[in-house]
Amino acid sequence: MKLSRKNFEQEQAVFSIAKQDDLPKIAQVCKALSLPLRVQIVRQLQDGPLTVPEIAKMNYISISAAVYHVGMLYDSGIIDIVYQTSPH
Repeated sequence: MKLSRKNFEQEQAVFSIAKQDDLPKIAQVCKALSLPLRVQIVRQLQDGPLTVPEIAKMNYISISAAVYHVGMLYDSGIIDIVYQTSPH
């Protein structure tokens, strides 16, 4: 599994706080980016795709913690997850 930052140049999310229907998604994105660690993960993905174990190692966190934080970013639409078969 490889994680990558969404290509915001090709895909753009437009939200408006004036639109009631947008409020849950805005809150979800804000919650996902409310922790500096998750912002750091997004920054690390700017250089290219990473695996969950790589993210865990780079940030000195457990793999289960990395899975949790990656899940928050994925659920909010900030990153993509690409499943790949193992080379072994």
